[in-house]
Amino acid sequence: EGCVGVVCACVDSPHCLPLVVKSGVLPRFVEWIPTAVSDKDPPRALTLLRPLLACSYTEAGLSVLVRVKGLLDALCWARESFLSDSGVRLSCLAILRNLCYHDGAKSHLLCEQKVVAALVAEAAADPGRIAEGHRCRSLAANAVWALLYNSQRAKAVVRPSIDVISRALSD
Repeated sequence: EGCVGVVCACVDSPHCLPLVVKSGVLPRFVEWIPTAVSDKDPPRALTLLRPLLACSYTEAGLSVLVRVKGLLDALCWARESFLSDSGVRLSCLAILRNLCYHDGAKSHLLCEQKVVAALVAEAAADPGRIAEGHRCRSLAANAVWALLYNSQRAKAVVRPSIDVISRALSD
């Protein structure tokens, strides 16, 4: 885990970010997330999510993240485990939202029922129950709408929850 600080510094540079994406180090960060979660260490989890989040804003990064085994499980577990830590939740939801906009990830995300259920639950949640609740709900709702865009399969999977999300967002 000695490379964490170096990689986190590199993702802030537009010149170094492509190197991080190509380096093959992102799967290691995903492997370390469960340890941070089980140790109940939100700052460490946030540090491990930082390169994943930065890479999720690039097409090349999303292409790599889609192929990382265990990413969706780690993101869902971290989001659920740190319900009171808005930084971890926002990071997890932002990565999921960015993946939902990636055409190559949509079918993979739709196969993971827990991801769809987590996004729908977050989009319909009461924003007043946690810090940054409105931002969390907005990210989740954007993710659901991105999945729905131009996808009949997604509409069939999410259809029962659309009314719940629409009512929650109109409040």
